[in-house]
Amino acid sequence: MSGVNVLLWIVLAAFGALTVEVLWVFGYVGFVDWALHNLATTQMFVDLFIALAIVLVIMVRHATRTGRTAWPFVLLTLGFGSIGPLLYFALYLKPDTATSPIASGTDTVSAR
Repeated sequence: MSGVNVLLWIVLAAFGALTVEVLWVFGYVGFVDWALHNLATTQMFVDLFIALAIVLVIMVRHATRTGRTAWPFVLLTLGFGSIGPLLYFALYLKPDTATSPIASGTDTVSAR
């Protein structure tokens, strides 16, 4: 297990505990109420949505390229935010191989 994977597991455990606490105290409705409380929190919530959408695209492309199923992690992401990508990449990211979404420059954006 590489240092990156160990770090992902540590972040996953700490952030998972925080997520459980927030959902226990505020619930989903309370979380969204606070996320939309004012313009600053709304901006952070929208920024999180955009960032997670980008990560979902990377995660699904990586899963497709490596023959894995991404849908359980997509559902985790939709329900619990960063928990889904953290778990997926902790399990499957291999920083030293070409199958990593960040290891090589083989992915290109093509204009259609």
